[in-house]
Amino acid sequence: MKKLIRSAVVVYRISDSCLKARCLATASSQSFIRKRRPYQDVRMKESISKGPTETFLKAFSKEHPALHGITAHNRHTPDFENLGLRKDLCDALKTMNIDLPTGIQIQSIPKILNGHSVLCTSQTGSGKTLAYLLPIINLLKNQEDIEEIVSRSSRPRACIVVPFRELAVQILGVVKYLSHFTKLRSLGLISGRKKKWIREGLYEPVDIVVATPHVLLQYLQKGDVFLSDLSHLAIDEADTMFDPSFVSMAVEILKYAGLKFWSESEHPIQTTFVTTTVPHGMLKMLNNMIPNLSICNSGLHQVLPHVSQKFVKVSQHKKSGLLLDIVSRELRQEQSKQMMVFCNTTKSCDWTSYFLEEQGISQIRLNGNMPKKERRLHLERFKEKQAPVLVCTDVASRGLDTTNVFHVINFDFPVGVVDYIHRAGRTGRLGTTLMSSPQVTSFLSHNRELVIMEQIKKAMQQKIPLEDASLWQTEKRTK
Repeated sequence: MKKLIRSAVVVYRISDSCLKARCLATASSQSFIRKRRPYQDVRMKESISKGPTETFLKAFSKEHPALHGITAHNRHTPDFENLGLRKDLCDALKTMNIDLPTGIQIQSIPKILNGHSVLCTSQTGSGKTLAYLLPIINLLKNQEDIEEIVSRSSRPRACIVVPFRELAVQILGVVKYLSHFTKLRSLGLISGRKKKWIREGLYEPVDIVVATPHVLLQYLQKGDVFLSDLSHLAIDEADTMFDPSFVSMAVEILKYAGLKFWSESEHPIQTTFVTTTVPHGMLKMLNNMIPNLSICNSGLHQVLPHVSQKFVKVSQHKKSGLLLDIVSRELRQEQSKQMMVFCNTTKSCDWTSYFLEEQGISQIRLNGNMPKKERRLHLERFKEKQAPVLVCTDVASRGLDTTNVFHVINFDFPVGVVDYIHRAGRTGRLGTTLMSSPQVTSFLSHNRELVIMEQIKKAMQQKIPLEDASLWQTEKRTK
């Protein structure tokens, strides 16, 4: 029990006499419980009359005078119990200080509980992980209690596949915490873990496996894992899993699962795809695979509405000086602020890291060329606030829990709109307080970057998804 708690919980001292904890939708096994405040959509007041909103909040205007008059209407806001979740899961959420579901959770949880295969799409930081984990765990526990289904060794009943190791570790931490309340067994098939521990875990009955595709395929091909008992398959970061880098592994995993969701069999596999963006062709491919796929959409291809976005035109040789000015100013205002500085290449990331270090700025570097163990250690150091700045490539832009990040700086402007969405999604996430003023600052040094900026500005002005703005710009250029 002590090991479980140590692996799942980090408690932060709030005052000399008070300790509180909170949990994020996608949080690491080392730091996913901290003090949580409800996320608020700044558009809440005008959108509440239009029906379900993207996010909900509890009235805490006494604490924030600026919020007077902006409150949630409880009669329009279902709680987790109203969505059909078991009492033990609702109790788990209360220990995390999570009282009300977000918009994507309100849409997704009932559909998954009713047995639908779902494409769950929403902006980063909106609570997608809990949107599928909660109903899957709920269904697994109901199968035990009602149908008296018994778990078997090496045969998980649910499998969650994610493209990146760091994200898999985070999701496994959340699964283990929820499983503690529901008495389910979970296991991570993730690179960097001792094979002896994994084998020992597979010898025992297992309910949920969280895996990266490469490691999962290794164990499937060796006959150490079987998907014959699988009833739930979730693919997180589906846009990445179905891009050219991963699609062959994704298809292979679906084959091992038996593709039973294609058929009219009595017990087909319920499949959930989770994504922030839906690239062209992906939706058509998924519809061909699963004709009755339900789509739950909340803020697709959008940056969270309360995040300030700023674009700065600057020549290439002046970028470093401007970066230093911004970082130094932020740290003078508040030492506890954390920032992420994004670069497009490892070379640029290394140079920027060394530059800030020479200027006396405490920073941590993270890129894809670093060994996995070193990446993990650097990421944990940043989460533990050992340095205020993380200089990174896009390896840190997807899925990772970055709730303490209040400022994202695109030192190198992203090569496309989708990358911009993922980078911007590292700030303003669930659990970030409104008073933190999350913001994104982007440096523009080349003509192609100005084109992408115009797409983003158009989307912001017309309140349309960024991908629609991208399509509009493409059509305009081809006319």
